[in-house]
Amino acid sequence: MCRKSIRVTHNGKTITVPIKDKCPSCASTKIDLSQPAFASLANTSVGIINVTWEIV
Repeated sequence: MCRKSIRVTHNGKTITVPIKDKCPSCASTKIDLSQPAFASLANTSVGIINVTWEIV
């Protein structure tokens, strides 16, 4: 664990979550959020959303 967090924004909603691990199956430009984190940004039935993010 790197002890850093990531700030993720989607449609005016922003969350900050800790970085837990690397997603080996994800492209380097993608992030994989937990279901609760995703649900705070959008309905989980959507599956994939466009976000902006930065490491904080």
